[in-house]
Amino acid sequence: MSLLAVAFPIGKWPKNASFCSKKIALPLLTEAAITEKVPEREKMSVSTTAYLARRAAQKERVQIPYRRALRDTLNWAVHRHLFYQDASNLREKFDAKKHVEDQDAIDRMIAEGEAQYNKWRHPDPYIVPWAPGGSKFTRNPTPPSGIEIVYDYGREDND
Repeated sequence: MSLLAVAFPIGKWPKNASFCSKKIALPLLTEAAITEKVPEREKMSVSTTAYLARRAAQKERVQIPYRRALRDTLNWAVHRHLFYQDASNLREKFDAKKHVEDQDAIDRMIAEGEAQYNKWRHPDPYIVPWAPGGSKFTRNPTPPSGIEIVYDYGREDND
């Protein structure tokens, strides 16, 4: 029989709780005791867990292209007032398909959106000058490892 450490809310410690060095109570319970205390409606099946994991992955796959498209909109818009309008139009496009529940349809829409983004991506995006690819990046590179900097050069010894 294996023992599992389960955290309980403050004030609801079981009598057999053991405290670690950081004064956090972790009651040691057996697997049977844990499964007895969890009601059936709170147990997740494997298919429910897989569904939730896929939805979380899809959510992330939607957020990343949205952020990229929003940053790329800054490259196309010359002035901020133009960017704000383009950004709200982009948000409306994403919000229009927000309530789709079919996972295969969501995957297709994500693939179509990524293809459309790659097609309309700016050919010469703005890069912050000190970022990799910017005009100031490695303008003053670090000296090679064999070169030493002498800080007291030119000082005279007046002993």
